[in-house]
Parts: sequence; C-alpha cells; structure tokens
Amino acid sequence: MTDESIPTMKVEASCNWYEGVPLGNGDLGVIVYASEDALLFGVGKNDFWDRRLGTDIQPEPKPVCSINVWSRAEDGSTRRLGKIRHSLDLGKAELSTTVDDMRFSTRVQRDRNVVVLDISGLPLGTKICLQRHSDTTGTGVEPPRFTISRGEGIITQDLPPETTYPEGFRCAISGFLVGGGQPRLMDDGMVWEMEGKGVFLVSVSTTRDCADPDAESRRLLRESRENLVKMRNVHYDGWRRFWSRSSIWVDDPEMYHLWYKWMYMLGSTTKPGAIAPGLFSPWIVEDRSMWHGSYTIDYNFEQTYCSALSSNHAELMEPYFATVERMIPAAGRLAEKHGVDGLLFPHEMFPVELDEWPDCYTNVVETLWLVQHFWEHFLYTRNQLFLTERCFPILAACADLVVSLTRVDPGGAMVVPYYNSLEHPTLPGARNGTPILALSRYILKAAIEGARILGEEERIPRWGEVLERLPTYPRSRNQMGKIFVDCESEDELYNVSPPVELIKNGVRPSKLEGNHGAWMYYNIANSLMPVWPAGEIDSDSPTDDFLTAIRTWMTIKLEGFNNLVSHYVVAARLGIIPYREFMIDIRERRLPNGFETIRANRLTPEFDYDTGYFAYWTYGIYVENCGIPLVINEMMLQSLGGVIKVFPAFDPYRRAWFRNLLAIGGFLVSAEVDRGFVKWIEIEATEPGECRIRLPWPDQAFSIKNTGTGLGITYSNEGNEVTFSTNVGKVYRLEPRSKIHRAIEK
Repeated sequence: MTDESIPTMKVEASCNWYEGVPLGNGDLGVIVYASEDALLFGVGKNDFWDRRLGTDIQPEPKPVCSINVWSRAEDGSTRRLGKIRHSLDLGKAELSTTVDDMRFSTRVQRDRNVVVLDISGLPLGTKICLQRHSDTTGTGVEPPRFTISRGEGIITQDLPPETTYPEGFRCAISGFLVGGGQPRLMDDGMVWEMEGKGVFLVSVSTTRDCADPDAESRRLLRESRENLVKMRNVHYDGWRRFWSRSSIWVDDPEMYHLWYKWMYMLGSTTKPGAIAPGLFSPWIVEDRSMWHGSYTIDYNFEQTYCSALSSNHAELMEPYFATVERMIPAAGRLAEKHGVDGLLFPHEMFPVELDEWPDCYTNVVETLWLVQHFWEHFLYTRNQLFLTERCFPILAACADLVVSLTRVDPGGAMVVPYYNSLEHPTLPGARNGTPILALSRYILKAAIEGARILGEEERIPRWGEVLERLPTYPRSRNQMGKIFVDCESEDELYNVSPPVELIKNGVRPSKLEGNHGAWMYYNIANSLMPVWPAGEIDSDSPTDDFLTAIRTWMTIKLEGFNNLVSHYVVAARLGIIPYREFMIDIRERRLPNGFETIRANRLTPEFDYDTGYFAYWTYGIYVENCGIPLVINEMMLQSLGGVIKVFPAFDPYRRAWFRNLLAIGGFLVSAEVDRGFVKWIEIEATEPGECRIRLPWPDQAFSIKNTGTGLGITYSNEGNEVTFSTNVGKVYRLEPRSKIHRAIEK
C-alpha cells in the first residue's frame, strides 16, 4: 500500500466545531474549524479530565487549549475570512488549509504530543493566539495561569485533587513561533504577531505523562524547534506503518474512502499507552460534554473498538483492556452489592481509580458485552499469555455471573429472570431477554473453551449445565411470520407500537413504557444480538433460526441513532448483501467535514433530518463510528467459528480487493473479487495451526500452493471446506483452476 493510494478528503470549513476537521495521534487531538474572522484549532487530550465523582459532580473531559489565527485590515478592523478549503491527507494525517492567500499545514505529531502548524502567506497584522478560558462549570476549578519565558508562551491548568490523583492533575501547554517575535500576555492567554511565514508549535504534557509536566512540555517544545524536518519524516513514517497493517480497494470511491477515513479516525483516537477515548475522544472544546463524555458500555465503548481486530490493529485495543481491568475491583464489589457472583460493571465508566463505585445503574448485558472483546482478542491473535493473564480470569468471573443469575422455574425449565435489555424500559413480568441469553451463551462457551486450553476444568461442569439448559430466544409473529423479539413478557398488552404523537412531542419511542413486541422501536437491535455481537446465529445456522433472523432484520424498526454499525454487520453475517442500503444510511449521516454522525430515522410522517426530533449530531464527534470499517470488513471477510469466508456478502457487481485483514485463528487473509468471481486468496499464518476455508469455487477446481516454494500442499476437504496445516510466516495461495489448467498438470 502506498501513500498515493490512500484517499485525500476535500472539505469546506464549518463554523460549528463538531463539524471541524479532526487530527490526532491516539492521545492528543486537534479539531480545526472557523468563525467569521478566525481560523480555530481546538486542542484536547484523552487523559485530561476533571475526575471528581460525587453526588453533585461527575467526571468530565476538559479542553486543553485553543489556537486562534486572525488578522486586521489596514483600518484596524478585524478582517473577515474568505472561503476556506481543507484537504485532509489520510495517508500522512496532515491537513492543508487555504484561506485567501494564506496557507496552513497542520498535524498532530505521531510520536509525541506536539501540534505543528506550518503557515505561509500571512498578511501584516496577523495574530496567533494561544488561549485557555477559565472553567465555566462553577465547580471549583482554578483559573489557568499564563507566563512568558524566552519567547515561549506557557499555560498551566490544574484540576482539583481526587482519588486517582490525590495531589491534583496538571496540564502544561507550551507554545512557540519559529521565525516570529516575542509573545505578549492577554487576559486568557498570549498572542504572537507575524507576517509572511513561520511554524507555530504547541506541546502538551500532563501529570499522567510524567511527574513534572511543566518541564516536559518545555522539553518537547525545544526539542521540536530543533528537529522540524526530522519530526515530519518520523510522523509520515509512523502513519505509513499504521497503513501497512491492512488495506482495501473497492471500485466505488465512496465506500473505499469510507473505510480509510474511519480507520484514520481509529488510529487518531486510540493507541497503546494512552487513556481510552470517551464518547467524543480528544476532540473536546467545551467544559461540558453530553453524557459526561463517559465510557458508556451499552454499546458506545465496545463499538469504538469493534473494527480493530479484523483490520489487523489488535494493538489499538490496549487502552480498552486497561480501562476494563482498572474497574475490576469496583466491579467485584458491585456484584456483591447486587447479590450475584463474579463482576458487574457500571453503565458509565471514567478514567477514575476507585475500589468501590458509588451506587449506580448496572446491566448484566453490558458487562457481558464489555468482556467479549477479551475473548475475541485471543481468538484473533491466539496470544496464550494474554489468555492466561488477562482474558481468562475476567471471562471466568463473568461466566460465574451468568450461572448465579439463572433459576429453575416450577416447571423445571431454566430461566434468566431478568430483562436486562439495552436502553429500553423494564416490562412487567419480563424475563429471558434476547440480549442476555445471546451473550450468556457466548461467555459460557468462551469460558469453557478457555478453561480446556489452560487445563482449569473445575468449573466446566457447572458452566456446561447452565449453557445446555438456557432457554431458546423468545419469538413472536408479525406480517412476515415468526421473528425474534426483545424478551418474554407476561403482558401481551405491551405488544403495541408507540403513538406517533408521543414521538412528535420529543419522546424517543425506544424509551417509552409499552414499547415491546413484534412492532416495537429499537435503539440497539436487541432482538438481533444473537447474530451480532454474540455470533450465535449466522447463515450456517439451522434453518428455523436463520430464517427467523432474516425476517427480523427485514422488519425491525430502528430509531437510527445508534444502530448504524450493528444493523449492517448483522445483515452481512446473515448473507444479506447490505451494500446499497448501508451506503444510503451513510450519506444521510454525513457532515460537512466528510465524517458521519448520529441521526434519527424517519420517526414520523413529518420528519425532516434538518429540523426533526432528537438532533444528537450537534453534540460532538462520535468515535463509536470507528466501528464503521467492521461493516465493510464483514462484507469482505468472515471467520465465525474459525471458518474463513471471502466476500460472503459483497455486491456481486463490484470489483474489490483486500490485503491482510485478520481472521480468527491468527490468519492474515488477502483476496480479490471481480463482479462476484473470486480471483485468488492468500493466507499467512501468524501462529501455527490448522486453517479452514470455505471455497468460493467447486472443490475440484482449485489449487493451493506455498508461495515460497511454488509447490502444492497437502489438504483435506469436506464438501466445499478445505483444511490445511500452516507454518508461521508462510503464505499460501488458493486459485481457481480451469479444465485447461488441469489438463496441463496431468
């Protein structure tokens, strides 16, 4: 994959910060937007939070600072900006901006927390301001401090002490204009005057980075001033390595760009060693964030990371695992409080160290989904050390949680007497919720397999008994026939659709009492969770389960906010080709900055996207949409149950290829398709093992060779599935053979 083949995005500037252009290195982020007279650069950092947690305050991410560029006309008035054009080079993670004759090149340095702003064409009277406003929440945050030393502008912001940082938390920001003059102090920062060209540098360090963030930010700044060319090359090389991990191409530029821009977002929002991103990642410009910017585990946190494994970026999941592991002591105590075994995680989490979490909402489904990524990481990487030290302990604890939840009813049937839906009201007499049954099956199976691998089989009989006796998924009927529903409920009066008038009055239908049954509205498609994320039903499932899932997908009513990824991953898993519908949904969610956001479906006949209800897209950049590449990956490659399938749900009229997508078992898979015909497949093993692949050709019309030796290898086949042994680092190529090829070989 070359830099030239990675798309560049052309976008126009917006005056709304949440429609700005995002840049980031996995920890530090910049959002570039505009006002009428200034180009604005909002700077944020994943670990910069007010972490206080109490009855009157909750943790909240905070903006780091802002860089504002503006100029005055000859008469001294503020100059209005002309047309602003942005060009975002995804391959280099570098933004080029033109405003009249001014040129700006912006990047967040890949290997260090430094913002580099290379500027040219500035008219006389241009001002560059490095600013930080005093906190607006009125919760006791001290104002920032501003100093100037040797041409450097320095901002220090302290946040109050709390359990994680009992001495308080500091963010230090240093700025310097290479080729410019001395700054002067303002009420809320400092300003440099310049004309022509120069490089403006801003370095950021926090208490989490080192014991002395003030000294560290100044060290970063001075080192950067002396190594500008080297830094640029290091930055480019870092992103080149990122993109070398995997790549795709589709003859539809829109889908091709879609995969790259959200993989860029994933690489910009998380990295090993950093704090995990909250709902809006480092792109924070205000003191208050919706939903406190938290790690919300009813889908948001999990979905942010769901494309990392199949895209061959398992390393990006490290902040996720660290966040969950930090919460294990508190999750154990929460389980004790609720009278269950194992672990029970709170609905909202923050980068806060607490052994005991205050009273809060918890949900078993959310806990099971949160832990699922641990087992998936092992399945994809086959990392035995990860399984032993990190995955199995938390997996076993959650299997114990499932066992402690189950009951035997008077008729002798095992039930889960909890609804535990996602984002829907509790119903009278509800039990055996589809989400909890699906993820319970997943966790129990995973724990049993993990225990067998590690030889820790004491609890397997207990887990196996519950797994064997879990009830089937609840069903109902609609105009299509039998479908899966959210849960069992004793009161069939709840089997109605919410009135339109309530929706028009601003009530989300998924939140309404009485929203249940065959015609209910969903926010998260609970009734399809056995397909994804649980992977309990797919196109290979028994006919009744498979057709029931198909009918459910075809008729389910979704609000639109939070179902974009899950809805189409489910389709791909079921063999429904979701290409056209997915791209229509994508277009309706696209912002002026070229990235997609959250939007509602047409909930009423009068619904209008721009003036309609529930305008959640105005609250920030939702990093849960980093899961979008998973939809495309699942169209191109699936490996559920360890069986590799290439292009199982791809548009048969398209041409495409992918390289080094990761399959379960630790196999790097590459393949090409031309309007439905798979031209070749290559498989490289990262761990030794047996590779099992479903042939896209008749079982007697293919060849399989070791590309290193050019020789055919031994394999076994059953029907249209082929199994062969692999060695680490070896590449195996499968190709179709015509009658002519077979005659030559004879």
